[in-house]
Amino acid sequence: MLRSIDVPQANALETVRQVVYAIDLGVRRIDDLADFTGFSTRHAGYRVHAARILGLIRLNDDEATITALGERLLCADPQSEKERAVFYDAIAGSAVIQLLVPDLLSLVPPSSDTITARLFRQTKLRETTAQRRAGGLLAWRRYVYGEPGLDRPPSRKRKEKRSATEPTQGVQLDLFKL
Repeated sequence: MLRSIDVPQANALETVRQVVYAIDLGVRRIDDLADFTGFSTRHAGYRVHAARILGLIRLNDDEATITALGERLLCADPQSEKERAVFYDAIAGSAVIQLLVPDLLSLVPPSSDTITARLFRQTKLRETTAQRRAGGLLAWRRYVYGEPGLDRPPSRKRKEKRSATEPTQGVQLDLFKL
């Protein structure tokens, strides 16, 4: 059985990107991350864990570092085809997503009800929570495929393109004090 924290709660991949960006800039505490992004502390934590599940960051104790995949994300323009390709790779490569919803990116994806049932069976989530998280996962799919009808809020913070060889430093986040 998976832990509920391993089922992503971030509905918009753009908000996950904002957290990766903040970590890359050296934002060190979850409260500072919330201030930087404009999310509540709780929602900033959700996005940190989504970034971890997607392999964009690595958490060791309370230290977060950007992975090579996270670097690729930060080098892609927001809302671009390149960014969507990085998110596609992140979803396809996520062990958690592949365990829960291996067909999320398939030609014919599972329904929201099917995903909800899987999440409910494989976790300790309540059915209503599983249903909300299923909707979030399907929103990720819509974003990756650029499907119409997406609600794409403008990014709050944008990062200039940077060299792939530019070093990334580890940052300390007190994530487990949420």
